[in-house]
Amino acid sequence: MTDREPMKLKLTAAPTESNVRDPGYQQDLASVRTALLEAGILHSERRMMYDAPGVEGYAIGQYVIEAATIAGPIVGVAVGAWLKGRAGRKVRLKVGDIEVEAFTQAEVDALVDKALKLKTQLDKEDGGA
Repeated sequence: MTDREPMKLKLTAAPTESNVRDPGYQQDLASVRTALLEAGILHSERRMMYDAPGVEGYAIGQYVIEAATIAGPIVGVAVGAWLKGRAGRKVRLKVGDIEVEAFTQAEVDALVDKALKLKTQLDKEDGGA
């Protein structure tokens, strides 16, 4: 099996959420991270870090999920809960050259379903090669 493009997930704050360092917003991002970890989904999280003593970094809502561990229902539930936290939030999902946005739970479910189908199709093509 060849190496797959990871799924890149970007969670964007609502226009009314002017400070991504807000404790409530950071808690919502922590819930996404926790759901991914508890499901055993291999991922990395991008964070803003500072090179200064006493200054803490914070999550920026960007995740890279290994293609082998893409799990639709878990990703959909974690991201859907984050979306519901505040009107105006959006999710951007990128796999390879394909990039799409979602604003609702139904759109997230459809996007993740398409990503899983694409992964299955590519796995079959690798098996037949």
